[in-house]
Amino acid sequence: MPVRLRQVALIAHELVPVVDDLRSLFGLEVVFTAQDEIALRGPGLIDEFGITNAVLPVGDTFLEVISPQRDDSPAARFLDSRGERGYMLLLQCTDLHQVRQRLAPTGVRAVWESPLPDIAGVHLNPRDTGGTLISIEEPSDPTDWPWAGPNWRHAAPSAVTSAISGVEVGAVDPWSTAHVWGALLARPVSTRGDGTPQLDLDDGWIGFGTANHRHDIGIREVVLRCGDPAEVLRRAGEKGLPAVDGAVQFAGTSLRPWPDDTQQSRR
Repeated sequence: MPVRLRQVALIAHELVPVVDDLRSLFGLEVVFTAQDEIALRGPGLIDEFGITNAVLPVGDTFLEVISPQRDDSPAARFLDSRGERGYMLLLQCTDLHQVRQRLAPTGVRAVWESPLPDIAGVHLNPRDTGGTLISIEEPSDPTDWPWAGPNWRHAAPSAVTSAISGVEVGAVDPWSTAHVWGALLARPVSTRGDGTPQLDLDDGWIGFGTANHRHDIGIREVVLRCGDPAEVLRRAGEKGLPAVDGAVQFAGTSLRPWPDDTQQSRR
């Protein structure tokens, strides 16, 4: 079954500064917000999740920034306990029924299901996935992505970055976590050059490393295909954005510009 890495959500106390930095550094454009969601489908989902958000296309993959608007929302509780960081990973499949059948055998519980007619989806309990909130989605049109609204295809392509290439996840037990994810997605777990596990997807990858403390559990790095990574880092320096080991820090998450012509894994 094909599986794609389609969207990564970051969580921040303040939405606008993070979005502005993403736009200026990576040449991205906001195509869908909480206000657009309310206008398109009504306030139901926004009220349920208690957030505001902005979705930015990276080719036909997406970065999302969310910020809680209610103290009792799951996003607010996450932010209070773990701080700004990667919040959720959205994967696209072609047969969500198969995934649902694998939940019980792998000991993973569903915590939410999409009510939308044009995309089926299930959120998985982070306690069962090594600490990362995962959503597995099946849009009725596999080339579309309703979570980005109806107009994302009209966004001007970024001259800086073309796609989300991979994600690094921190876990207390990386191998156990990787095998749970692999069983859910029917993907083998491979070993990278540094001895850590990786899942290869159809146009991306998920790597797993050891979390040394609880704030390091979950999505800790997003790798973006860029034509000129050095230029991205130079511009980050001009803006005063912190960069560590070739990755820019956004909302507690490393965003790593990576050359377009390299292999999927960066290790």
